Formats: sequence, C-alpha cells, structure tokens
Amino acid sequence: MRDYLSNWHQSDLPFFAKLAVVCRNNWTKLSTLQNCCGNYGEPGC
Repeated sequence: MRDYLSNWHQSDLPFFAKLAVVCRNNWTKLSTLQNCCGNYGEPGC
C-alpha cells in the first residue's frame, strides 16, 4: 500500500491522467492475474 501511495504522489501527471493510468494498470493486473502490471513507478502499480 505504501508503494501504491508513493507512486500516486510522485507522478507529475494531472489528476485525470493519473486516474487513467491507474485504470489501465489495474486492468493489466486483472487480465494477467498477476500482482504487478510491470510498469514500476506508475500510479496503480
């Protein structure tokens, strides 16, 4: 959880762009049935 929050706060993207990245990364995690999307350092990973 700490990594998730630090990725969210360190990103320079606007709020809605961050939200889109979170959705994309979570979709990748769900579709591959893994704990990580592979995009280390991005929000949602």
